[in-house]
Amino acid sequence: MEVNNELPIIKKQIASTLATDDFSPWLTCIPELNDLIITPQDPSHHGEGNVWVHTQMVVRALLAEEEFTNSTQDEQFVLFMTALLHDIAEPETTIIDENTGKITQPRHSKKGEIRNRILLWRMGVPFDLREQICRIISVHQVPSFALSDTHRNRSPEYLIHRLPWQLPIWMLCLQAKADMKGRICADKKEHSMKSNYLSN
Repeated sequence: MEVNNELPIIKKQIASTLATDDFSPWLTCIPELNDLIITPQDPSHHGEGNVWVHTQMVVRALLAEEEFTNSTQDEQFVLFMTALLHDIAEPETTIIDENTGKITQPRHSKKGEIRNRILLWRMGVPFDLREQICRIISVHQVPSFALSDTHRNRSPEYLIHRLPWQLPIWMLCLQAKADMKGRICADKKEHSMKSNYLSN
C-alpha cells in the first residue's frame, strides 16, 4: 500500500475551508467522503439529512467554538480532521429495519477508528496526530452516553477516569459538542449538557 506525503495538501485545504466555507474540494481530496452523500440517517436523531450534510454542520459548529480558535495549529488539525472523518464508517455500517424503517449504524465509531488509521497513514499524517484523531473517533459517542447507567455496565466515574489516559478529554468533549450542534434533533440540549459535564 503506497504512502503519500499529503500533509501539506491537507493543511492547505483546511485553511481554504476556514476562509471560504467550501467543503466540496474535500470530496476530491478524500474520495471516501463521497459515500457519505448517499448514506441516510435516522430522522429522529438527524433531521438535517444525510451523513455528508451532518459532517459539514459538525465542522462548522466546531469552527465556531472559542476553544478551537484558541488551540494550537496541531490541535486545530486534530480537531478539524476528527470532525471531518468521525462518521467515515457509517456507509458500511448502515442498517435499515425492513419493518420500522429505523436507521442505525452500529459500531461505526470503532470501525471508523480502523478505517481512518489506514487512511491517515496512507496520506502521510504523522503518528502522534493520526493516533489522536483515531482515538477520539473511536469513542466520539461516549460523552453522549457516559452518564447513562446502561453504557456497557461502565459507570460514569470509570469512563471519566479511563479516557484521559487515552486522549485529551477536552478534545473529545469539544468534538461531542460540535457533533450535537451539527444536527437537528429533539434531545440536542440534553446531550450537550452531558458533554459539558465531562469536560469540567
